[in-house]
Amino acid sequence: SLVQGEHKDLPEWGITKRTCEEFDYVVNGDRHFANYRDSDGLVVCQHIRTFNPKGFRWLGRRAGVKPQLFGQHLGNSGHLIITEGEKDALATHESLTRKERHKTTVVSVPDVAQSAHNAIVEHLGWIGGFDKVTIMFDSDEPGIKASARCAEIIGPKARIVTGLGYKD
Repeated sequence: SLVQGEHKDLPEWGITKRTCEEFDYVVNGDRHFANYRDSDGLVVCQHIRTFNPKGFRWLGRRAGVKPQLFGQHLGNSGHLIITEGEKDALATHESLTRKERHKTTVVSVPDVAQSAHNAIVEHLGWIGGFDKVTIMFDSDEPGIKASARCAEIIGPKARIVTGLGYKD
């Protein structure tokens, strides 16, 4: 069964409780849980982040069940930003909504950059509803390669952000 937790400020990342509530990102003890939904909006699995030691694992993810992109429940039109990880999505959303609401939806792919194209293909119909798509993956080699591959799949409305000078 899935783990319950609380939405809270994450000051070490500059992320507010409000953003955690919107994305349904919860904390339980020293573990963080990104809740992933199915096409009906129901939470079906959790991506768990641990810190000591640093690691990631899934809870409740089963073969054949394709979770939505993390944050996909927050919008379906306007400008879409796709990040490589949940923390990146939370931080990007936070920076865009710090002063005012923007017509921007921020999501992350559920797995590592090397398999991001699978998530893009799975949700291409939903992605197609946006006027503009920005891909903002890590600036390491896997992130750069995955960005190019995903942009090819999405087509001419996709743009890639590169050269930020840091990996995460």
